Amino acid sequence: MENDLVSDFDNFLRREDFEWLDYIVEIASDILKNFTDSDWVKLTELIKLKPLHWQERCVEAAGSTQSEKAVPLLLWILNMAADEEVSIIAGSKLDDLEVDIPFMFKGRILSLLSFMDKNIPRHIRRDDIQNLLNRLV
Repeated sequence: MENDLVSDFDNFLRREDFEWLDYIVEIASDILKNFTDSDWVKLTELIKLKPLHWQERCVEAAGSTQSEKAVPLLLWILNMAADEEVSIIAGSKLDDLEVDIPFMFKGRILSLLSFMDKNIPRHIRRDDIQNLLNRLV
């Protein structure tokens, strides 16, 4: 594999020799800030093949870029991730970015709210997901 930003990012997220803390998210986010549009497309394809912990790290870092370039990836994860927790993180990051959410996501948002109410009462990100309903366009 050629040495490019996507593979550098992939290698960084796969590392297990450190705890995944806020300052590490910042480092990963800084890598993403240098991504081109084609890098973001590659990342959106790559995330589909990765394990859960990698997806969580990727979503945290992508959301922390505060970049509109992260929005398509976060929307895909919100809607399509097999794991609700990863979708919830993506939704929370989308709320932080204050982006409009396509109306087609309403069912998924309601499903995530229901999941949180049943499985994780008083979920720390519940208000973020609820806020997405107010951003439906």
